[in-house]
Amino acid sequence: MMDTDFIDEFKGMMELKYAEHHPKKGDSWKDCSMGFLWDKFLEEAREVCERAASQYEPDKDTMSELVDVALVAAMLWAREKKNLIDRLDEGLPQNFTDGLYAKR
Repeated sequence: MMDTDFIDEFKGMMELKYAEHHPKKGDSWKDCSMGFLWDKFLEEAREVCERAASQYEPDKDTMSELVDVALVAAMLWAREKKNLIDRLDEGLPQNFTDGLYAKR
């Protein structure tokens, strides 16, 4: 059996971070430009890389930055999915991502 507890824990951290920022920023990520989101992703990734390069000990701030990177990546994924669906004339079934990550 595959151990996925760390994924559940990470998801919980992402939800906490999202809830922390939502009162101030709301759902602005749904309407901002994709360029802005990609820039934000790169900014967050740079921050975590700089932290990791400057110290080698486990660090709660580095873990928090990793959550930031993942959260922006999830926003990008959701926007890409929406944009893809919007561009298709007939749309996609609800489960169109089933098998997307299947072993090949």
